[in-house]
Amino acid sequence: MRKQLLVLLFVLFVLLCGCAIEPKGKPSLQEPGTPDDNVSTVFGISFPPVQNQEQIDFSITHMKALGAKVVRISANWANREPEKGEYDWDAMDKRVNGFHENGISVLLTIPPKGPIWACIETRNQESCVFKEQEEESFRSFVAALMTRYAGKVDKIQFANEWNGGWSFVGTKEELTRYMNIVYDETKEHSPETQVVVGGFT
Repeated sequence: MRKQLLVLLFVLFVLLCGCAIEPKGKPSLQEPGTPDDNVSTVFGISFPPVQNQEQIDFSITHMKALGAKVVRISANWANREPEKGEYDWDAMDKRVNGFHENGISVLLTIPPKGPIWACIETRNQESCVFKEQEEESFRSFVAALMTRYAGKVDKIQFANEWNGGWSFVGTKEELTRYMNIVYDETKEHSPETQVVVGGFT
């Protein structure tokens, strides 16, 4: 009986004190491109169109309008070094610099797909295993990449959805070895860049 009386008194106290306060006014909708500063969620776009300057400008304009703060783009070794020792940075310069200069954080994915001269016959459409003697060439590529874009890449990863049969064709030991190369060279040449692991399929 005493316990029931205490519960009743507590309920009366809550009602009399007005602890259930009505919200003042109706919540307002956020305008596009003006995220709430109190919300920690960050929105981004994965692989927007970036094949030429027109597409890059299009992506930047619409990302700003949407309030998207992060972009994920790739740095394909096969495209950047089609001939051994000869790098082509033109396309990457436009992409990385364009997003960086417009205040959009860059998540850079290095696909597990090397140039033909660096790969053994173990390959699929999306990846290959590097020749053992060319793993140092891969290291040189990552070093050159992160030296060139030091301070402009917020996060970097090697491969993504790497457990899928169509994604990385090599072994887990080979994948780990390549990931460690990316980690070591990133921390050496762009220490503020975070190294992240790709997701599962």
